[in-house]
Amino acid sequence: MKSNLLIVTIFVAIAAAFISFTHNIDAQRVGMLPAIYITLVLGGFTLCNLPLQALFYFNGQYQHRRIVDTQVVIGVCVSLLGVIVAMTDYQSVAYLTFYLGAIVIGVALAILPFWLKQSAKAASKYAQVVLLLSGVIYGAISLLWWPVALFAAATALTALTALTASVQKTSPHPLVKFGAGVLFIAALLWSGYHCLTLWQQLSQS
Repeated sequence: MKSNLLIVTIFVAIAAAFISFTHNIDAQRVGMLPAIYITLVLGGFTLCNLPLQALFYFNGQYQHRRIVDTQVVIGVCVSLLGVIVAMTDYQSVAYLTFYLGAIVIGVALAILPFWLKQSAKAASKYAQVVLLLSGVIYGAISLLWWPVALFAAATALTALTALTASVQKTSPHPLVKFGAGVLFIAALLWSGYHCLTLWQQLSQS
């Protein structure tokens, strides 16, 4: 249930971010929408997702198939959405070929967890702390570009899930669990605030 909610929230945030960019940039010119989506949305998502993949690999999260599947599905869907955008608005075949090539690269990077899970590292007793600190870093970056807050929420949710799964083995410090919960709620509220603000701006325009 939590994973499904997170997936829906991520897609809402991505869609809102895309609308935000196209609202503030003259996107009425032919071929502008795919360029914006590929460069800012897909590129930004991939740039944030690669460190998350490395974190999950070295921190032991890829030992859980559900985490691998969820991350891959989200990444592939974000990339495939670019196909729809590119096919509906492009200047020429050359531009379309460039966009599709970038999307293929995005898909290839999105499915990396399928191969990384074969040699996933074991989680250490500090795994939850590392997840929490990584989420805080994502949260700090989200102050500059708010959609990154969804990566902070994903990291915090993963930390909470790991805490629940390992409670009988490690007995983590209550402050870590509390911090992950606060980060998860704060990241969602931060994203929700910007989505609501954007919706109000679009309604008034």
